[in-house]
Amino acid sequence: MVVAVVEGPVLVSDPMADLADLVGLDTLLYVYESMYAEFKDPRWAPPLLLKRMVTAGQLGRKSGKGFYDYTKK
Repeated sequence: MVVAVVEGPVLVSDPMADLADLVGLDTLLYVYESMYAEFKDPRWAPPLLLKRMVTAGQLGRKSGKGFYDYTKK
């Protein structure tokens, strides 16, 4: 068995968060709302965090901030 030890902060990238930021959180919210309106299935209810982020203007790469901060170079 091999165990890796890492010193300092570990940054893990989540592929779904990357994709959401690329597509746009406002677009993702629109898809959730449309699917929920059509099917009334609770699985398609928009997550509260997503609603809060869009309301705050955190739309992903196009706004410079989403799940990640794109303003830092």
